Amino acid sequence: MVYKTSFPFIAKLLNKQVEDPIIAIDVGCRWGFADKFLSLEEGIQLYGFDPDQDECAALEKRYNAQNIHLIPLGLSNEVGQKKLYITKEPACSSLYKPSSYLTDRMPALQCAKEEKQADIDVTTLDIWAKDNDITRIDYLKLDTQGSEYDILQGGNRLLSTVRFLEIEVEFNPIYEGQPLFSDIDLFLRSKGLELWGFKNFVHYGEGEDSEILLAPRYVHYDENQYETPARGGQLFWADAIYVHKDIVRAQSSIIGKGQRRRDLILADALGMHDIANRLHDRSKGIT
Repeated sequence: MVYKTSFPFIAKLLNKQVEDPIIAIDVGCRWGFADKFLSLEEGIQLYGFDPDQDECAALEKRYNAQNIHLIPLGLSNEVGQKKLYITKEPACSSLYKPSSYLTDRMPALQCAKEEKQADIDVTTLDIWAKDNDITRIDYLKLDTQGSEYDILQGGNRLLSTVRFLEIEVEFNPIYEGQPLFSDIDLFLRSKGLELWGFKNFVHYGEGEDSEILLAPRYVHYDENQYETPARGGQLFWADAIYVHKDIVRAQSSIIGKGQRRRDLILADALGMHDIANRLHDRSKGIT
């Protein structure tokens, strides 16, 4: 398999012998999670978590690779059993109870209507990692419908090793009592992770709100301004991208050579070519 990259120097890195593989963990891996990393082959170890055993079995059969591991287990901030609220669309199931106020009033949120409950086993990221001799995480993705903050707390020891993190965050709660973006952002910054950007912004409305045109909104990239159309509805969630502060500031002098290689390869695989270019410019000689 040939790895497609925007930068020739990334290809050179991939051709070198892998000393320590990239460790990537996806919590809430329903529908698939490994595809963007498949070209890295033996240079990465992938771990996907989902409490649905059937989903894990299907993904294990789909990928059928020695470096891709499916774990049918829930993660939280403690070890034990927790109640899982299973929803109309299984991907919306959560350890937090869906807001019936929202699911009754907002057509797009009917997928999160509660249908039944089940007790599931949960552990923490730190305990699982210790049991499996994992001492660092290069890439972490969390999409667990409101329980992301609990998982972060359960991974308190490992979080300082995370280089890239993608996480679903809520600005307004969809589930009762769930922590919001402000809680998550402060916690991640205390672990050396800085907000890099958002991949999307998801709005919901009642009835035909989304058909109502609003004044356009703007996105700025330095001096470049882009106009985007806007429609009615309240902002609820987004996928946020965090990057370790050493990468943001490209402080290559305090990053080991092996880590710099993994950072560059990951940035490219994630489509973060601006970071890959910045790291390369300030890390000459690692190839």
